[in-house]
Amino acid sequence: MPAGSEARPASTDEAASAVAVEDRRGDGGDGPPPERRFRGDIDGLRAVAIVLVVGYHALLPGFHGGFIGVDIFFVISGFLISRNLLSETGRTGTVALVSFWGKRIRRLVPALGLMVGVVVVLAMFILPVLDWPSVADQARAALLYVSNIVFAREATDYFGGDINTSLFLHTWSLGVEEQFYVVWPLLFGGACLLVRRAGDRFLRPILVGGFAVTLVVSLVLCVRLTAAGSPWAFFGLPSRAWEFAAAGLLAALPAPAWLRTGPARAVAAVAGLVLLAYALAVLDDTTAYPGLWPLLPVGATVLIILAGDTPSGSRVNPLSAVLDLAPARALGRVSYSWYLWHWPFILLAIDLVGTDKRRTRLVAVLVALVVATVAYVGIENRVRFLPALTRSAPRTFAMGALVTGLLVVATFGVQQRSERVVADQVASGAPVRDLAAIRAARKTNACAERSKSPSGIQYCLDGDLNGTKTIMLIGDSHA
Repeated sequence: MPAGSEARPASTDEAASAVAVEDRRGDGGDGPPPERRFRGDIDGLRAVAIVLVVGYHALLPGFHGGFIGVDIFFVISGFLISRNLLSETGRTGTVALVSFWGKRIRRLVPALGLMVGVVVVLAMFILPVLDWPSVADQARAALLYVSNIVFAREATDYFGGDINTSLFLHTWSLGVEEQFYVVWPLLFGGACLLVRRAGDRFLRPILVGGFAVTLVVSLVLCVRLTAAGSPWAFFGLPSRAWEFAAAGLLAALPAPAWLRTGPARAVAAVAGLVLLAYALAVLDDTTAYPGLWPLLPVGATVLIILAGDTPSGSRVNPLSAVLDLAPARALGRVSYSWYLWHWPFILLAIDLVGTDKRRTRLVAVLVALVVATVAYVGIENRVRFLPALTRSAPRTFAMGALVTGLLVVATFGVQQRSERVVADQVASGAPVRDLAAIRAARKTNACAERSKSPSGIQYCLDGDLNGTKTIMLIGDSHA
């Protein structure tokens, strides 16, 4: 199926960014480390992104283009990570990879593990037993941050199921971000090795060049894959890397002099808001996304972040001031957690009540917000700032491996349990026996007899060839 159409409902964001707010160097130069300044407006921008995504999934009017929230999250992550790494390499001339990855583990793994564990248990009570194995498979992919790869492959499987019904489809964007977190610091580390002999003054130019090349190559790849109808355009890091690279350029390059004035930043904020509103209005499920379309939300996010980088003592533009309000910052802080919980709660609610109505989805996302807030306060922050972990990288990595390993093993247990339940029901003559046989036959891609019409069209005969009724099925794998 074309990426960006049927596959888009789980784009979140695509994923909410799970990066703590950091500060930006005021002048973008190579001087001493900047004074740290809290950017509350970036937390508020996260709130905008998650509201867009949740509104889209809840089928709220006016949110038919809300999937652009994932692009906003990608830019925020790329900007903050690049800015932190630029600051670190400027001070130390290297990248502390173990420390960097340890922070990501403490921030991401416990929250994701909690969601996956709870959702799998709920699925065993709500979904048919024959669906348990696929739930377990997709849960493992989410836990290992490869679900974007798995869903891209399934989207090209003619006999595959509809990936839009996956409880973990939304984790594709987390897979893209985690893969970015692995590759991006290595790029900085490689640049540090290159400049050791040439001098530190070449570090930033090399990185800027790397970001620029990444942006161009990745964007061209994105456009070509989209034109070819490949799901890798939507799910793949190579075709999405340009969004992170654009944010890297924003972090690495100083703002032009004409943009440092208050009026210019206000204009940038308004332009970003207009671009965002335009993207929300013109994009929907029929758009061949991503292609060049993400230039709208990416450009809007870059402008809004740039507009909010106000020098100390200067007047803040109205948009950044609104994003910096306490309610917006609070919602932005739980955006990652809300993103994790809202999509599976929507699908489970639909299965539970047996109807897919807007009211059902809205109740589900509101319940997910409550659960997300509790998880954020009770689990995420406690683990993230636990002294025993923050002071020890080995313990952090061990925690991440233990949480992931135990849950992966548990998913295999779910599959074994499914096999036993199905075997018991088949033995008792329950209807599940026939459904299990049909699903098994579908996977073999076999026909009882192949034939050809007088006009030369080939078709497959299957089932009871001596039966008194004939059904003709015309369509693709989802028909």
